[in-house]
Amino acid sequence: MYTIGLPPEGLYPELVTFTHLNPNPVLVLDAEGHVRYLNLAARQVQEEFGLADADILTILPTNIVEIMRQCLESGTQARRLESKIQDRWFGWSAYGVPGGQTVYFHGADITGYKRVEKEQNELRLKLVQNDKMASIGQLAAGIAHEINNPLSFVVLNLNHITNYGRGLLNIVEQYDKVATLVKAGTLSAEAEAALAGVRDIKAKEEFEEILEELPSLLQESQDGTERIRAIVLNLKEFSHTGEGAQKHADLNRCLQSTLKIVSYELKYKAKVIEQYGDIPEILCYPQELNQVFMNLLVNASHAIKQNGEIRIVTARRDEQVVVEISDTGCGIPPENLSRVFETFFTTKEVGKGTGLGLSISSEIVKKHQGRIEVESTVGVGTTFRIWLPIGQGGPHAKEDQHAASRRKL
Repeated sequence: MYTIGLPPEGLYPELVTFTHLNPNPVLVLDAEGHVRYLNLAARQVQEEFGLADADILTILPTNIVEIMRQCLESGTQARRLESKIQDRWFGWSAYGVPGGQTVYFHGADITGYKRVEKEQNELRLKLVQNDKMASIGQLAAGIAHEINNPLSFVVLNLNHITNYGRGLLNIVEQYDKVATLVKAGTLSAEAEAALAGVRDIKAKEEFEEILEELPSLLQESQDGTERIRAIVLNLKEFSHTGEGAQKHADLNRCLQSTLKIVSYELKYKAKVIEQYGDIPEILCYPQELNQVFMNLLVNASHAIKQNGEIRIVTARRDEQVVVEISDTGCGIPPENLSRVFETFFTTKEVGKGTGLGLSISSEIVKKHQGRIEVESTVGVGTTFRIWLPIGQGGPHAKEDQHAASRRKL
């Protein structure tokens, strides 16, 4: 028979021995943060890293002040805590006894787990990058067309400007002849002939037309090069590799930037309606969210045969930002709706879909502590809805905050 609740007093010596010989480190701290007890495993960790008694707390999570306060005030447990010392990682659970004055920390070496987690994260980043490049590859023809349009009239304008430049040089050369004669004090028939030559060359080179058209040619060329520059910058920003650092970003601007890249894919299929709400910036990985938006927009385009509508809506809902991307396409059959986020699941023809886009999009949203939902009706259309927390950020946000606000007891 066994009892529920506190063990019989006769088991206390065995429990003490079990705790002391536990292969995982155990520390007991009082309410003031002083170490009351270390088991043998904790002592071994202390010796392994050459820590003095005063430094033993460095093996615990950095935010132990807040952890202990919560445990002592409510008697709750704090789990999934992590700390790193040198090249080793430890996972911790903290337990407070209701009404007590001590907190028990039970740890485990999770270095191997963190190594696997890092490898998985690196693999995920490669998949994300490959999907990103695949998306750009699918859009390559449209992007080339978007660049070729302004480039064509820039080249044409440069040809006109070159011809105008030759004409202006001829006129300037004739003026130089006149200037030379005037400087020499010669106001003879030769000077009169030179002036007549200026008038003839101006007429021949259509000088008035040059004065009229040259400013607009230069302005059009400048506008064209700016369009090309904007496309290249958007591509460069979108295709950037790696997570980088989290930063605060305006999702409305992220959506607008992504739309510029996929505009050629969309404009011959659907009218895009943008309804941006008044939303705050959120802490995120903007490039990864841009990839989510691109996947959803390209999918919406593929679902529409012609003359459709794609609607983008953003809004704030309490402490979350919501992004909706809807289309009036063919819709998703009910039997496929629950599978759209599965890896490698696709209903597109070979060469048009990898089955990774929505799966990776789902992982990116989860990484941001958010969620993605889908609603669809065959023959009516599909709506993808993304919920992202305003103040949460990604999985490293709390670590960054704890490291920045580390306090000693």
